[in-house]
Amino acid sequence: MPTAPAAPAPSTDTPGAAPETSAEIPQVLQVVLDDPELEPYLRLDKPERFPVKVSGPGLAPGLELSKGGKPVEVLLTCSENEPVITFTKIDVSADKAAVTYRYDVENLRGSCSLAKRDGVWQLTRSRLVQH
Repeated sequence: MPTAPAAPAPSTDTPGAAPETSAEIPQVLQVVLDDPELEPYLRLDKPERFPVKVSGPGLAPGLELSKGGKPVEVLLTCSENEPVITFTKIDVSADKAAVTYRYDVENLRGSCSLAKRDGVWQLTRSRLVQH
């Protein structure tokens, strides 16, 4: 009796991400963290807000990101009152990406579109809404 082919191993970065695009996720998230529109909401001068902390489905603790000259901390769980940027959607293709996130401590929701030009990810649109 023939057996079904084995399913591909799931990505450790984002569910359903292809291996070639999952390698792009750290670069994409770094561009989002460096968005000048986000900067004032981070309030890095407050000790409880620095270093920056992030979370989200599929983000691994070894993810290398930085903000303000220090490594970003990746949390597996967090409460709503913590100053943590929670990525709610990370969609990366070969040359385009879309990221949505929330920053509950500031009642902030953000969405970004990115494009890869000449091998470098660039922010093409950023929208922040404070509720």
